Amino acid sequence: MALVSMRANLVGDYAVLRDDAGLRYSMKCAAAEFRAALNLLGDLTEQTERERQRRQPASRTHSNPEARQ
Repeated sequence: MALVSMRANLVGDYAVLRDDAGLRYSMKCAAAEFRAALNLLGDLTEQTERERQRRQPASRTHSNPEARQ
């Protein structure tokens, strides 16, 4: 997200300078970096869900050892 922020600042600078080529390039880069950040968020969400599901059955089987006796 730091890269997205940096690119957003560049977009503003290029807009003030009326540099269309720099503006267009910076916006494309910002969009690509934002998509990459969203993909990372999706990966993190999936990994967190897999870890939660992996731990859930283990906590059920070991939650009450006296119940098995």
